[in-house]
Amino acid sequence: MEKASGMKILEDNMSASNGDTSHRIRSSILKIIAKARRSGAWNRMERMERGILMLSSRLEIKFRSLNLLRSIAVIARKIAEISSFTFRNYVIGMKTAYRMAEYAVQNGYGQAAEWVKEKQFIVWWGMFVSPRTYTK
Repeated sequence: MEKASGMKILEDNMSASNGDTSHRIRSSILKIIAKARRSGAWNRMERMERGILMLSSRLEIKFRSLNLLRSIAVIARKIAEISSFTFRNYVIGMKTAYRMAEYAVQNGYGQAAEWVKEKQFIVWWGMFVSPRTYTK
């Protein structure tokens, strides 16, 4: 009889912690959505990714599927990369970096063609062209 009541208590605690975990996951997803919207990453995401985040934040479900949790983690990582300081400067500096390397090659410096393969070169031009991105 004690085993049955002990199992019942254990199951109640597990279900309470699962609900609490689901609530914490859902609140984290809401924070991820807010960050994506503020940084502009929301509009760059695919429709399916936005749908996964919106549904998982609105529906009262338990997160039992590892595939769902993995896809949410991948989406969160993608949002973090898109909204990062380096990525913003990379996007801003790409056009200018290509133009500068092309100009150097046209003026006789052949090694400049390798510059555009360096991430730091492109990010530096992004920071130089857009001073508002100097600070993180």
